[in-house]
Amino acid sequence: MTSRDVLLDALKVDSGLLTRPTDLRRHLSFIEDIKIWRGTLIWSNGQIRGVRQELLNDGNLARRAIHLRQQAEHAGRGLLEEFIELADGNDTAILKYARTWGVLGLCRHHLPYLHASPHELPNEHLRLPLPSAFASRQWLTRACVPLGSEPLDVWRFFSRQAKALLRIAANLQQEALGEPGDWSTVLRDGVTPIRNLGIHRACWGEAVESWMTLGDVRPRIDVMSKTITWAGADLFGELAVQLALVGVMADGQVYCTNCGRAYAPKKQITRGGVHYCPSPRCQKVASALRAARYRRNKGESTREKCDARKARFCGPYGSRTNDPLFS
Repeated sequence: MTSRDVLLDALKVDSGLLTRPTDLRRHLSFIEDIKIWRGTLIWSNGQIRGVRQELLNDGNLARRAIHLRQQAEHAGRGLLEEFIELADGNDTAILKYARTWGVLGLCRHHLPYLHASPHELPNEHLRLPLPSAFASRQWLTRACVPLGSEPLDVWRFFSRQAKALLRIAANLQQEALGEPGDWSTVLRDGVTPIRNLGIHRACWGEAVESWMTLGDVRPRIDVMSKTITWAGADLFGELAVQLALVGVMADGQVYCTNCGRAYAPKKQITRGGVHYCPSPRCQKVASALRAARYRRNKGESTREKCDARKARFCGPYGSRTNDPLFS
């Protein structure tokens, strides 16, 4: 058990968590097994099968990952606050976290495998856990793939850096400069921002944007809802978005299905679901749709309702689900 950082209390939302509600679309996880061996987190994907000349993953693995995550969220656990405690946690704590929230998906550079080149990072002075073979930062990203082998020291490195970024954000919200010890965790040796509040804000923003670049967080078009959504490569991308929401003092960010505007939800949301902002016009649309759905369901037979709850996921192993992510 680690001691509570009182400085971070000012960053918590009404739920008492650092983690903000957001509908960031993450890649589906098909990880079958996660374990620790000699200071390394080892994970492997489930078997891929060929169906009608296509290679498909097991949808049951993705549903299990979604279920574990939803259980943690409903139990009041937070993705961000649990991550920043891993730096001082034991190996078992990291294993438990990875089995609940996912893995970092590290490549041979000890970075998320969809990372950008060094010159593409908004903050070129961001401290990175590069192996000695890539200390010069002269490396390419085209051939990067997740190795399924992630050193626990790298997990703790990013955990310490995330906590340092949060501590700096807490100071900046109180119109104070970030502490030198926190900046030394975020920036490379010999690099320190000028003691100016505006410079510290800009440097912090560039560091978090660099996290988002490393995590491949970018806007994407959702053809189903005809809106623009934010999507991340995996766990690292979502952590970056959480840090960004903290920095702009947002209570969360979800896009309204009707008007497309971003708003902060007041309660737990369903990922990949349908959301409506508090504006009277959008709430009127939501109410009309709920009434129509109620009338439709009331007229269905029991057998029809059972069939509806067993909607097929489009492909893998003929699996069935009623999860909105697979509709």
